[in-house]
Amino acid sequence: MKTATIGVLAALAVLLVSFPAAASKAEPTGARISLFSGNQTFPANQPFHISHGWAIVPDFSDYDAIGKYDFTLAVDGTAVDADFVDKFFVLDPVFGQRLARFPVFNFPTGMTGSHTFTGRWFGPCQAVVDGGFVPGPCDKPTAVVSAFGPLTIQLTFAP
Repeated sequence: MKTATIGVLAALAVLLVSFPAAASKAEPTGARISLFSGNQTFPANQPFHISHGWAIVPDFSDYDAIGKYDFTLAVDGTAVDADFVDKFFVLDPVFGQRLARFPVFNFPTGMTGSHTFTGRWFGPCQAVVDGGFVPGPCDKPTAVVSAFGPLTIQLTFAP
């Protein structure tokens, strides 16, 4: 019985030691490329990432809930999945503290040639109308609508 207890405790110790290593924070790879910088040239086969999103006042109501804001990315017309969502607080000089949520799209091995990158921002209709992103009125104020974009740039990856 004593040997079995020591064995179980040893197994738990191994799990506890290895678990924190597996729970490390996701990180962006390489330099950030912004869609707002327009067409650009970037070194071929070098890691990079794209991240855009929203900085909003945290509100958990149906009208302006955090989960209704999103950013999507397509490369050469094909949607790509975000690797993770970076969440952090920013201090806006006009509006105060805001929660930023930026999906991060990592390209760890880089790319070659020329490619189009298209970003789209989404949010709850009445909130994006109030923010001046789209004209109103909203038939359904809480419906998620395209708020900004598509914003398309050409990236050339050169040696």
